Amino acid sequence: MKRYICYFLVLFIMHIGTNSFSSNPLIFNIKKYSFSDYHKTTLLPKHGVFSSTSVPQQNNSSISYTSKAIYLNLTPSSSAIVNSDIFNDNTWNVSTGFGVNFEIGYMTKFNKLVGMGFGVGYSSYSTELKSNPLDYNVPDTDVDGDNYSKEIATSEITEETKASYFDIPIFLELSNTNIDKIGFYGRIGVKISLSVSKTFTATGLANYEGYYPQYYVTLYDIEELGFNQSTIYQDTKMSLEPVNVSAVISAGITFPLSSYFILKLGGNANFGLMEISSQKAADYDNTMYDGNYNKLLENPNAKTSTRSYGVEIGLIYNFRLY
Repeated sequence: MKRYICYFLVLFIMHIGTNSFSSNPLIFNIKKYSFSDYHKTTLLPKHGVFSSTSVPQQNNSSISYTSKAIYLNLTPSSSAIVNSDIFNDNTWNVSTGFGVNFEIGYMTKFNKLVGMGFGVGYSSYSTELKSNPLDYNVPDTDVDGDNYSKEIATSEITEETKASYFDIPIFLELSNTNIDKIGFYGRIGVKISLSVSKTFTATGLANYEGYYPQYYVTLYDIEELGFNQSTIYQDTKMSLEPVNVSAVISAGITFPLSSYFILKLGGNANFGLMEISSQKAADYDNTMYDGNYNKLLENPNAKTSTRSYGVEIGLIYNFRLY
């Protein structure tokens, strides 16, 4: 009798084992059974207790990427109005200005890495020129048609030029910005800028004398001939083109703060592509230091454009994630 009982227990255990375990015995079946799923005689489930087919599919990635977002950028920068001919002239001491560029906009992603965006913003640029006192001469013709050498002695000359713009940036972005770990971003685009303000301040005096080699004589203190001391800048106007276009590049890293906010920190550069001055000096070679005009903007020997390099500090607000 004991032998039959042992045989019965072995067969019973084998039956339960083969119907209760799949190829992965560590995964439990979470399926609920109805009364019809049980054998009438044994009251055991028709299917095993464990089944790999009942396991939910797992997401292969645990990172939640930004899909759509609003961003805010603040960029303290070295912002300048640049003319290469002036910058390479050793007579002028050039100081570029400090500006803060502001931008707010919208960004959307085509996939987890590539996206685009646009926004609105404000930017400002400034450059200061200074020269030491100068003594030089240029050929000229007086009111009577006589040729002479104009002898010019100037005081220190200073010019400060400022311009600000309303910006519309449009860009492509490569990034893995996400709310789970540190990421990166890189942008390239253009910025269309509309002139909103301009300021020009300048100081300087010039004293003029005339040397006539044909008469071996130098004339001075004759106001009718222009041989006197006068102010260089007299009601000097500053003229800008209404629209400027710049190339924009930036790159940096991102730090998730929460499920909604991401901090960004990187570098930013803007390079003006257009001439921003609407006029150039007609007699620049003879008046490059004492002419009654903005030397930086109206130098005809090179393009005058905007440029900035700065540290980009930004905040991203997510309202959709991958």
